[in-house]
Amino acid sequence: SLGPPSLVGSGPLTNGSSNTVTLTGAIQNANTLLVIGVLGAYAPLLGGVLVPDPLIVVPLVTNASGTVAWSFPQPGLPPGFPLRFQHWIEDGTASFGYTASNGLLGICQ
Repeated sequence: SLGPPSLVGSGPLTNGSSNTVTLTGAIQNANTLLVIGVLGAYAPLLGGVLVPDPLIVVPLVTNASGTVAWSFPQPGLPPGFPLRFQHWIEDGTASFGYTASNGLLGICQ
């Protein structure tokens, strides 16, 4: 990868708002899985730690800069509701073939 992959979020996570999670520092043009959950799993997986307990998995591909952004509307979840995100990037140089980003926690407002 181009350094440790980093996942950041933007947006207010209010009812109907537009929000984005952006991965940077990943391998260029790589397949990645954005794992989304409510609860934390914090389970060992492929030499890393799976942060969200998976509810939704979104397949994406990084661009030539090793970046990918995914935008979503907050679907009316109540204030205080947690959303957890993490990317798992295909990486042929990693021990188990994947590199994980940091986990990201967003709290709905």
